[in-house]
Amino acid sequence: MGTPESPTGLEAALRDEEVTASDLRETLQDKLPGATIGREYELEYGTDRVEVHSDAIMAGERVLIVDDLIATGGTVVATIDLLEGIGAEIVGCAFVVDLPDLGGSRRLEADGRRVVSLCSFEGE
Repeated sequence: MGTPESPTGLEAALRDEEVTASDLRETLQDKLPGATIGREYELEYGTDRVEVHSDAIMAGERVLIVDDLIATGGTVVATIDLLEGIGAEIVGCAFVVDLPDLGGSRRLEADGRRVVSLCSFEGE
């Protein structure tokens, strides 16, 4: 990671937005205990569903979505739809790895989303 004088992309995004983080778990269907709400989304070979605890986010809360990988963007778009549907404000999306040839980060940016990745791997 960067130093305080030269933060990496993710650190700079967090610092710029002054985001305070809490532990919010979003996962695929039936992986969380307790009451959940969810959003289904299309895959190239069917559908899937993302879920969060029903009391995880309050309307008006600012959320930075952080994930390990952005490929086509389907899961993160479903997550954004789910969280905005309960009133969250998405301040940006951060990923460890971007696979730019699959178009997920471009899809988010075209929708006006702020996207930061630590590294990217081009090619098929």
